[in-house]
Amino acid sequence: MSEDSSHSSDDSVASWIASFCQERQNQFFCEVERTFIEDGFNLYGLRPYVKHFKESLDIILDKNSHAEDEEAEQEEYQQNAELLYGLIHSRYIITMHGMETMCEKYQRKDFGVCPRVMCEGQAVLPVGTKDEPYQAVVRVFCPRCQQLYTPSVITRRQAVLSGAGYSGGRRQRQVFSSVSSSASSTSSGGENSSTLILMDGAFIGTTFPHLFLMTFEDKVPPPARDVYIPRVFGFRLHTTNKSRVTPTLLPALHHITASTSSAAEAHRVPSKADGCDPPASGGGGAGKGVTASNAAISNEDSGGGVVSPAKHKRRRTEEES
Repeated sequence: MSEDSSHSSDDSVASWIASFCQERQNQFFCEVERTFIEDGFNLYGLRPYVKHFKESLDIILDKNSHAEDEEAEQEEYQQNAELLYGLIHSRYIITMHGMETMCEKYQRKDFGVCPRVMCEGQAVLPVGTKDEPYQAVVRVFCPRCQQLYTPSVITRRQAVLSGAGYSGGRRQRQVFSSVSSSASSTSSGGENSSTLILMDGAFIGTTFPHLFLMTFEDKVPPPARDVYIPRVFGFRLHTTNKSRVTPTLLPALHHITASTSSAAEAHRVPSKADGCDPPASGGGGAGKGVTASNAAISNEDSGGGVVSPAKHKRRRTEEES
């Protein structure tokens, strides 16, 4: 009887990974397979980033070999374990098993939706702007409008935000403590308050969302084509109006137009207005089509330098006289 009760109590205790991923501020994480963590090849290069690497790994794998340590040391081990798990997580989610797990969360919209109205509630994917820890917080990438946003998702239980932590160690919590406190104060109260995600962007990495969309092409939404048009009394604002925000596509179109104009100017044939003879028409040999402008481009007398058409004409006039 005692053996059955002890066995059931062991089963009721959740693993460290499951407990960590169930925390409200860690809902961007998925549960990494134990076999992936136990493979030393997958941990290569992570030791310099994590203090007390072995102890942190034992905590993740539920090896209670440091239960008798002091409380301060256990807290430090716990913080380093969160950092180590985050770095392992960024490697796991770019594997096929990891992307399949994240795909389920993406379909449930666990990462939130795009705040842009024209995207019509498009599900987003988490992304990091840096691959090294302590550099930047996680962002979300919208596959429809191809833009980055600050993540703010509604929890499944519609719970009120109470002290959103920043996963990844004491140093991270100190850096973003002011952000967490402000988020907690603005989100308190109400059943529909959102949870501000402040996890380290290195726990997702810069590769994941783009590799995910390349792998699951059926999850790629059509591009956003609707653009908001500002109006005053029903009339569109003129493009020269300073109060009108330029659409995101206009700078790219302007760059393309400027590049095309520059290329056309570079290939323009000089005329008499530029101070050179017009090109000869017809072709009666390989050398008859050569004009003064072509000769001015590569002048052997000047040591291979570029000579303007007007200067070349003056030299030819002096030679004839």
